[in-house]
Amino acid sequence: MAVTGSTDLGNGLLTLTVDADPRVTSVDAPTGSAIIYVGTTTASITHGDTFKKLDDGSTTNVTDPVGLKDNLTATVDPAVGNDETEDYAVGSRWINTTSGVAFVAVDVSTGAAIWEQTTGGGGGVLGGGWRFDSATADADPGSGDFRLNNATQASATQMFVSNTSGNGLNASSILLAVSSGDKIYIQEESDTSRFHEVNVTGAPVDATTYVKIPIAVLDSGADLRNNRSCILLILFAGGGGGGGAVDSVFGRTGVVIAVASDYDASLVDNDSGVTGAFVDDALNELNATKKTIVRTTDNLKTLVAAASAGDSFLLEEGTHAIDTTGGGVTPPADNIQIEGPAGAILSGGDQGGAVITIPTGVDRFVLRGFRILAGTSDTHGINIAGATEQGKIQDLRFEKTGILAAGNSIHIGGTNVVVQELLIENCHFQLPDTNYGINVELNETTAAALSGLRVVSCKFENPNAAGIRFTAFAGAPSHSNIEITNCRFNAGQDGIRIADPLRLCTITNCNFGNQSRSGIHSTAAGWDNCTLGDCVFEDCTVQGILTGGGDLMNINDCHFTGCPIAINADATFSQGSISNNTAFGGSGVAYVIASGEGSVFDGNVADAHGGGGLDMNGGNDWSIQGNVMRNCTGDGMNFAGTTDLVIGGNRCVGNSLQGIVEQATCAHSHITDNNLRGNTGGAYTFSGTNRFSDGNKV
Repeated sequence: MAVTGSTDLGNGLLTLTVDADPRVTSVDAPTGSAIIYVGTTTASITHGDTFKKLDDGSTTNVTDPVGLKDNLTATVDPAVGNDETEDYAVGSRWINTTSGVAFVAVDVSTGAAIWEQTTGGGGGVLGGGWRFDSATADADPGSGDFRLNNATQASATQMFVSNTSGNGLNASSILLAVSSGDKIYIQEESDTSRFHEVNVTGAPVDATTYVKIPIAVLDSGADLRNNRSCILLILFAGGGGGGGAVDSVFGRTGVVIAVASDYDASLVDNDSGVTGAFVDDALNELNATKKTIVRTTDNLKTLVAAASAGDSFLLEEGTHAIDTTGGGVTPPADNIQIEGPAGAILSGGDQGGAVITIPTGVDRFVLRGFRILAGTSDTHGINIAGATEQGKIQDLRFEKTGILAAGNSIHIGGTNVVVQELLIENCHFQLPDTNYGINVELNETTAAALSGLRVVSCKFENPNAAGIRFTAFAGAPSHSNIEITNCRFNAGQDGIRIADPLRLCTITNCNFGNQSRSGIHSTAAGWDNCTLGDCVFEDCTVQGILTGGGDLMNINDCHFTGCPIAINADATFSQGSISNNTAFGGSGVAYVIASGEGSVFDGNVADAHGGGGLDMNGGNDWSIQGNVMRNCTGDGMNFAGTTDLVIGGNRCVGNSLQGIVEQATCAHSHITDNNLRGNTGGAYTFSGTNRFSDGNKV
């Protein structure tokens, strides 16, 4: 004899499930306990037969098989008189259908029956264990098992549940008692991440050995696994109980949603300054967490078009086909969020638009976690086509082969449009045949067209043109408050292309490599108070940085390897600094400066460059100090057309020509304390006018 299950009913009584005939094989249980046979049906005993123990201890002294009497249609609670004289037995069930409260008999002594309540008032809860069978056919799943009718579990519309639970109890009456509006929570016993919450959508059907329950899945985790034990928790619909009827809330009837005006801050005793507005913000935040689960068979474009402010959409894994006609998925209101796992793909359908379009006036949108694949005839992955504020694009992956020549993964464009506080974070741009990863084409003539763009921890691979582009428009003011940090730019013509002046811009901790022209390529004079720092440039074909000129520009602590020119300041460079950079192994002059005034070139290194260390062909009032120019094929430093330079404390050694060359077009140079030893062509040539030189080591 094996006891396969045991339930303590209180009062010293048990319900046992056994796999041998208790009339033949002893069962150790107290008097009055229920014993349920769950073995194979034979001529003398049937699976599910129930016996009552007639004495204590390990004996075979049991009644003949009795069927447990249940009352599942009562309108009142059970009483002490609902006892063994009415054929009730320990384990009998009783449901008050008026209140929704369920009971189980734990003692049926004559005149002293005890019924234990198993649920709270106004909404019953009954639970049991079954094993999941991954088959989907409408058939008996087998004793102790249940099925769903769809291999895509979250899309199931029916459950098929054995009358007998995993511990051998006959649960058919309970299963047949569910009705539309009840809920069933299903979870693997050993893994809480594998669950489904379902709503009962109609009356169950008695299929003799199992029950068919119509359902709609409300929420899901990971899929259930075949042959794993699960908990089925049935929540009967009800009013909650215990509190009595409520005619109104906050003076309003019907479905009442609390708002800030329902709260009186003067009645709140705390130091945090709780106000009605505070509560209103908290309610808005709470409401924003509600999500609509979007299946691959749903029309995301249609769902989003009907959304209200604050709505949120969670994408199912798989491919979601998007009709890009008119701009694809287009949020119509503020605070709309679309998110999904990395396995969710929004795939453009070649109708000639963008996969996602953000129109004018839609603020605080969030796009997170999924992948975007534009069709070969689609324009953009995401098109920000109108004025917007505080948007977030996070953790997306853009994949494209064959997008239109003018297409971009993210396009920010429009006339008289202002975009503010946009975050693009942790995105991966795989860009073969795509023009730009991020393309800014804003023509706003009265204010900064783009203010507050942050591009953080993104990766740009193989664009046709550039990873990021800022486009010039005649008369348009500069973009401002731009931050690009911790990004990697691989291949393409340029990493970042700047044709529109930038103001208050920082580009830091980025890596640029294998560009066919420049890591950063600027043709826009007018950089204002911008910083490029702590970046790495490798094997850029023409130059690491082309500055385009500007004021208060700082290029500091960057490292260049294999770039013919490290920094090419080809236009006016004033009131700025080029400091503590290193350049190694390029084929041209490491640093080229065309003009500018009041700037600093300090602490830089050029090692083994093919054209020399520094060529400065104009400018005045510069400080050139503490630099190391060594082992270059050419001059360590060459100056022409400059005025009022301070050239001191530099180490120009081991170069193939001279250490420092000051040409005749220079004036008022102050050249002191430089180490100019070991240069093949000589230590120096000083030809400028009104020069002062002293302390140089030759």
